[in-house]
Amino acid sequence: MNQEIFIAVVGTTPQIVTETLYYYYHPFYGVNRRFDEIKLITTQKGKDLLMKLLWEDRQLDALCKSLGLANADIALEEKDIILLRKDGEAILDDVRETDDYDSMSALFDVVKQYTDDPKTRVTATVAGGRKTMSAMMALAMQLYGREHDELIHILAPDDKMVFGSKWYFPDDPADPAQKLEVSHFPILRIGRYLGAELKLPPNVLLNKLQEKIIDQAPITELRIQGDTFIAEGENFKLTPQSAAFLRSIIKRRLEASCPNNCTGCDECAADRYRLAVELQSHYLPEYGKVKGTSSETYKNQRDKIAASEDPGEVINVDEQLSRLRKKIEEANISKKFKDALRVQNLFLDPTSNQLKWYSVIIDKNIVKFED
Repeated sequence: MNQEIFIAVVGTTPQIVTETLYYYYHPFYGVNRRFDEIKLITTQKGKDLLMKLLWEDRQLDALCKSLGLANADIALEEKDIILLRKDGEAILDDVRETDDYDSMSALFDVVKQYTDDPKTRVTATVAGGRKTMSAMMALAMQLYGREHDELIHILAPDDKMVFGSKWYFPDDPADPAQKLEVSHFPILRIGRYLGAELKLPPNVLLNKLQEKIIDQAPITELRIQGDTFIAEGENFKLTPQSAAFLRSIIKRRLEASCPNNCTGCDECAADRYRLAVELQSHYLPEYGKVKGTSSETYKNQRDKIAASEDPGEVINVDEQLSRLRKKIEEANISKKFKDALRVQNLFLDPTSNQLKWYSVIIDKNIVKFED
């Protein structure tokens, strides 16, 4: 890791800056992290307080002296204070209104800028600013943060954290009354791991990620009505032959005695030969429910299966699997619906990587045949 970056949202308590820097720079805490760049995101009111307390009142100088550092050893200047602006123009004096949420674009821009760089590690804090600012910092890290980036909260004793406090950092880190602690926030760093376009505006990116998450979640119901498969408002219709073939494989799964969460075994799955042999007991009844047992096509199928010594001559299992899979892949339905219907290849024989079994791995409890 080449560069350490510290990003903070700051409100009316600039102390969180000096407290955090003291924690990371003082050898007492054993962290020994030095920041190459420090960025403070705030409102006009916050900047005024930062300028007064850190520079006019020389608290930054006092911090360096306490740590035994030269002033240049802490990379913080006025240019590192980033102001939130309404509609990208007017500087915000405070964050109090719902409309001010859109002004957080500067925060998202800064977090994205530094997390885009593979040579950085970002340490971000939610300790300062109004709760809106803290929540947006957490969201920005969820959208753009990487595995090695950290989201923290600096904690000082309650009596040191009151508004108007003149306490900025310990004069004795070993004193329990001046104890500093850092909590690491667990967050789901999802933006960079779901294949989303990170250049999108944050609100658009958030909606895209939400759609991806929903689309990847498993379906919660599967209703089967003849040749139509229904899941959470989506309908998928197959030809009678393909529908009967898929129905028979799903029903085989439901009738197996293996556990509901079985990932495929020789009870709920069948190899190519067994699928062909079971045409009479599994496929034909399902074909009758799709076409009707009085239809001529059903009677023809029934008679051919009964008369044939080789069931594979009547229904080509490989051809049916190929046709079914193609129709599912080309269907205009959600990814999670397709995943639920896919006939999977299973390799249940540890001595062979050629022999395949076939099954639809689905939660048995969510399937309902309505015939």
